[in-house]
Amino acid sequence: MEDILQIFTPDLIYLLLIVGLWLGVTAVYIPGTGLMEVLSVLTIGGALVLLTVLNPAWWAVLLMVVGIAAFISLPFVNVKWAPYGEVGLLLQGVGAFFMFDQPRVSIPLILLTLGIALVYHRIILLPILRNQQEDQLVDEDDLLIGAIGRVQQRITPERAGTVYVNGEIWTARSTSTVEANSYVIVLSREGLILQVEPHKPKEE
Repeated sequence: MEDILQIFTPDLIYLLLIVGLWLGVTAVYIPGTGLMEVLSVLTIGGALVLLTVLNPAWWAVLLMVVGIAAFISLPFVNVKWAPYGEVGLLLQGVGAFFMFDQPRVSIPLILLTLGIALVYHRIILLPILRNQQEDQLVDEDDLLIGAIGRVQQRITPERAGTVYVNGEIWTARSTSTVEANSYVIVLSREGLILQVEPHKPKEE
């Protein structure tokens, strides 16, 4: 064990674990060839093997994992909540500090990795995530605009109804009254609400 401690200090093991976890975050935000995923698994696996030998405070390791998992889960629930994922950095820092008794991971290293993670998330990962979601919305709009849907619930100029379009039920508004079971054509989309008008089939 002493030989392992001499080669793999708490600082190095901490860095190995953090790099592996953040490679996993990157793999989720930027899906690619699978290389990032493989590197993440290998790095985390190596760190866990070393941690098993050195017997750390496992609750602190779990705290770090939960903190970094916030970066993965929150943005995909709602991209507006993505900045709140940065609260996970607090858990990452606390977990890193208590992971080993003596010697502990150095505080300057913990602060440095927290700062790098914060900048990396805000400057690189978040813009990529937002661009991906915007592209996805554009693709969805391309499929919706001009699509024909069937009215499920009556639509009036004063009250929205629902329409079934492309296999999904949407809230819809129209400047004219459209009865249930009538057909409409989608003109535009504003968030989760479609603007529609009665569909008038061309006479042959």
